[in-house]
Amino acid sequence: MRSAPVWVVILLTLLTACAGPPAAEIRFDQVEEHPALRRSGDTLRMGVVTLLSPRESFTAYRDLADYLGEELGVPVDLVLRKSYSELNDLVRTAAVDMALVGHGGYLNGRQQFDMQALAMAQIDGSTEGDALLLVRTDSGASQFRDLEGSAVAFTDPLSLSGHLALRHWMAGEELLPETYFGKVLFTYSQDGAVEAVIGRVVDAALVDAYQYRTYLGHHSELDGKLRVLMRLRTPGSMLLVTRPDLPPAEAARYRTALLAMSDSQAGRRVLAKLLVERFVPPPVGGGES
Repeated sequence: MRSAPVWVVILLTLLTACAGPPAAEIRFDQVEEHPALRRSGDTLRMGVVTLLSPRESFTAYRDLADYLGEELGVPVDLVLRKSYSELNDLVRTAAVDMALVGHGGYLNGRQQFDMQALAMAQIDGSTEGDALLLVRTDSGASQFRDLEGSAVAFTDPLSLSGHLALRHWMAGEELLPETYFGKVLFTYSQDGAVEAVIGRVVDAALVDAYQYRTYLGHHSELDGKLRVLMRLRTPGSMLLVTRPDLPPAEAARYRTALLAMSDSQAGRRVLAKLLVERFVPPPVGGGES
């Protein structure tokens, strides 16, 4: 597995240093809150981002948390946050023991505080991913240039597949989202971005292909309402990560449990619900503990 391309690191650095006004935010994720639970004895906390609605995120990842708790012999609390920045803060401050993050969130954490990768998800035979630029089926847009002056939704500023992939592609065309599009929004959820297109709040949205497929699995009523205008390959899928000061023996226990999931029937059932084939070792030089 090759390391992330230089453009990702450059974009993350530029975004961190950017002093301009932030893009507008629109939230579709105000369904219910799942705050961090108070520790009760010997527990392990796993953080995830609510890229789907909080309720759907909790359902999707609760089985993973329960499986790891069974394998490690310790209760696992699932902690939900709404952005990669918030989740990275939980890892940095040791408020969670491990977290499931996108590759962009991981690279940012790696830069900021030496976040460590435990394992990476393999999906459809690959540890890479895809970003999808979605429009309505009845949209008059047939190519990217048709979106000039339109309203476009991204998911998270640190997401490769929900933001940085398109920003990088546009940079190659000497374009900036903030000046090329008429409006740029961050929804901080995949379903929010999809619903923004369906509800005609925006004309297009960039989403992660894996998360989009997961969302469609729960919302068959959307079949035929959206189409993919552009597909962009991204260098990495989601990872399980931890803080740099986690004792190596603990990191090894976590990694062993994750990598062995595909070897058992119970583990394969959990992976199937996540639409993940298996967890594999992180990229060499990518920050494994």
